[in-house]
Amino acid sequence: MPRKPLQTVALVLAFFVIISGLIGAGAYLFSEGQLMAPQMPPVTFEFQDQDKTFQFPAQAAKLNLFYFGYTNCPDVCPLTLTYLGQTLRSLPESTQQKIQVIFVSVDHEHDTPEIAARFASSFFPNFKGFTGSKEQIDSLIRKFHGSYVIEKNEKSYLGYSIVHSDRVFFVNKSGEVITSLSHVQSVQTIQQAIEEHL
Repeated sequence: MPRKPLQTVALVLAFFVIISGLIGAGAYLFSEGQLMAPQMPPVTFEFQDQDKTFQFPAQAAKLNLFYFGYTNCPDVCPLTLTYLGQTLRSLPESTQQKIQVIFVSVDHEHDTPEIAARFASSFFPNFKGFTGSKEQIDSLIRKFHGSYVIEKNEKSYLGYSIVHSDRVFFVNKSGEVITSLSHVQSVQTIQQAIEEHL
């Protein structure tokens, strides 16, 4: 009988040690899909924007929404970008001008800056789409603590598939990650987050 309380105390202590270690290592706690304890350093990057260079945060908007995926994604990418597009259309033009949606393709072998830009703008004219070398993409996605894995997939007509983070990151004009939404499934969820952080 005395062992159970001791085991409980040990488990509780272990839990707090793990959580403390994760936070100290720069990991983040999420609640109801939102980032609760952002520890990320400011996001900085430079991508080729078709015939010119795009620099961030030099060309940041007041509120910037980042999403990582790939243009041949069969499900979550087009769904999430559709919700983002519907959200922007529901807002007054004056509010739209304060928001920038940035899609970054992690498919460096198949997507080009032109393909990524065309794909993003098909969901809303002002959406920006970028991609780059594997090194550029890896460097950027690490700043969000995101990830992706490219796998051979004989069942796919593409011959491959990509497992990637399904999360919209909200970044302010200074390049700081202020919140994020995972597995977006409604316009209302995005609208609420925009109202809270714009």
